[in-house]
Amino acid sequence: MNFRIAPIDWMRGLAMVLMAVDHAGAAFNPNRPVGDSVYFYDPALPLDGLEFFVRWTSHICAPVFLFLAGTSLAFSVARKQRQGVSPRSIDRDLLVRGLLILAVDLTFINIVWAPGMFMLQVMTAIGLAMLLMIPLRRLPTAALVVLALAVVAAAESWMPPGFVLADTVGDWLQALFLSTGFFGLDTTTGQPIDGRMPFMIAYPVVPWWAMMALGWALGRWLIGLRERDDAEAHVSHVLLLCGVAGLTLFAVIRFMDGYGDSRLERLDDSWVQWLHVSKYPPSIAYTALELGLMALIMSFMFRWNRNHPAPAAGKGPLLVFGQTAFFFYVAHIALFELAARLLGVYSGTDMSEAQLHTHMGLHRALLATLISLIVLYPICRWYRQVKSEHPRSVLRYF
Repeated sequence: MNFRIAPIDWMRGLAMVLMAVDHAGAAFNPNRPVGDSVYFYDPALPLDGLEFFVRWTSHICAPVFLFLAGTSLAFSVARKQRQGVSPRSIDRDLLVRGLLILAVDLTFINIVWAPGMFMLQVMTAIGLAMLLMIPLRRLPTAALVVLALAVVAAAESWMPPGFVLADTVGDWLQALFLSTGFFGLDTTTGQPIDGRMPFMIAYPVVPWWAMMALGWALGRWLIGLRERDDAEAHVSHVLLLCGVAGLTLFAVIRFMDGYGDSRLERLDDSWVQWLHVSKYPPSIAYTALELGLMALIMSFMFRWNRNHPAPAAGKGPLLVFGQTAFFFYVAHIALFELAARLLGVYSGTDMSEAQLHTHMGLHRALLATLISLIVLYPICRWYRQVKSEHPRSVLRYF
């Protein structure tokens, strides 16, 4: 096995496509549900099954990004170690990469995606988690896995009793690293303080870092298997077992309907309520469900690749999108936001009250997704070619 493994790119590419569906909904669909947190969910408002399911399919994206970022990080470090690169140089590259990803989220993504509000989103979690990996990557793999699993198990105990609204340094740090938070608001009225721009932290670093650390462990394990003739069959089998274990844990937690749900408990026994798990912050049920599904999908992909190996520079859309994930992320957000505003339909601004109770916005978002994938596919292939032709350029950090 080499350091460019097709199933990993396929899995990342699939996550990019599902993410595009969700982000198209953010721009074009006013009925897109966002109540995947105890802080945002109103039990009095019923969840439309179709709208919920489309949104739910995208929940796997952020765990895949963090997890496979850890896997790719393990590959990158191992490759540099084999080339004789010093540990200090490796750390410097990780530092630059993490800071650049963080900078893009703090600047471009906020300007394009969240005018009138400052948000720390998934790229911030990835960038900061990468910085945490600089010292923590030196831990033995087993110790890192134990630490990551302990973080997942304990994360709910760090949750505050309510959504963090205060402006103290302690609250800010708690929201950034452990929970979620919304700043610049009066804690009693919910209105902006002195005209300040609202500030939201959506992805607390520590629980999302745990997913990166687990992905790092997978990468280290795959590197150790690269000389085995039956490596892909073995990986497929182990991932299948991990997937079943994750889904079993999810089912047990949702059945118990208590700790592990991040207080977003089931209201009834409908399939919607079973799948309505907390993403903000990620609950144990959410993490087990999404990483379990990812493991099952990757198990199939490794088995498929054993019989249908894909070249590193293949032309399949999932492979191309997976190998240009950061570029795709930035480009598709800009495309959706610009298109929706130019067409005057951003978040359904042209929809009547009657239309708001239909799936017209969803249909519009799905059409926008299809068009965006067609448009971005050749552009992403071009970007991949440019990146491969300039391996020492700044593009290597992305």
